[in-house]
Amino acid sequence: MATTLPSNWSANHAPTAAELEQLLASVRVGAWQTPTYQNSWGPGGGTALRFRLLGGITDTVQLCGSIHSPNPFVGTTVFTLPVGFRPQGQQRITMTRDVATFDVVTINTSGTVVNINTTAGVDWFFNAFFQVDI
Repeated sequence: MATTLPSNWSANHAPTAAELEQLLASVRVGAWQTPTYQNSWGPGGGTALRFRLLGGITDTVQLCGSIHSPNPFVGTTVFTLPVGFRPQGQQRITMTRDVATFDVVTINTSGTVVNINTTAGVDWFFNAFFQVDI
């Protein structure tokens, strides 16, 4: 899935403009997808949570948007990422509510996105990237 660097490139190689154009042409950007929420979780205000695959030199998932729960019990699954969008290792992703309030979810290699500790009844916002286990 990942794009490899040309064999004639090395750590000291300065690519030409044409070489860079060719490499950029091999980068894939997947369509946005929306999760199937679990437990009491759902989309937040503003941009609903979504994710997509950014392919190229490494395959990376971009996860962005907002989530909301009126009753976010610690340790519950928010949603599960499908195969092909799961991280290589467990990830801790920071969410923000406002300038001074941050919280975290864990993304497991099984694809489960688990609530660690959040405040009930508020929107939480993501903008995160992580490498995919391919």
